[in-house]
Amino acid sequence: TAGILSNKDFVLSLVELDGTTVQYASDSLKDDKDIINTAFTQIANQRGMIMPVATNRMTNKDLVLAVVQNHGSILEYAPEDLKGDEDVVLAAVRQFPPSLKHVSKTAGMWSNKAHMRYHKRN
Repeated sequence: TAGILSNKDFVLSLVELDGTTVQYASDSLKDDKDIINTAFTQIANQRGMIMPVATNRMTNKDLVLAVVQNHGSILEYAPEDLKGDEDVVLAAVRQFPPSLKHVSKTAGMWSNKAHMRYHKRN
């Protein structure tokens, strides 16, 4: 079974049906942007919310950035250093403005500007 769980097309078809099946994918596919985005999308569509599936693997900036562009609320589950990353935070806030509450307390001055812009609009 390990071989088939390393097959991207097979795993993608599984997570399209049930996003939680991403937990059975090979380690390399758990880091695949397409697989993770599909899993989060399927879970959001099925349950009406995002569940923290595979968020323990979200240590790679490119992966987190790809996910928050479609699911900004996932910023809550990102590692603390990425919650302070300007690119990641701005992508998350553009997609889901309330994710701003999850910005790292140690983020730089740019986050203060983002907070002010958000509060001016709301």
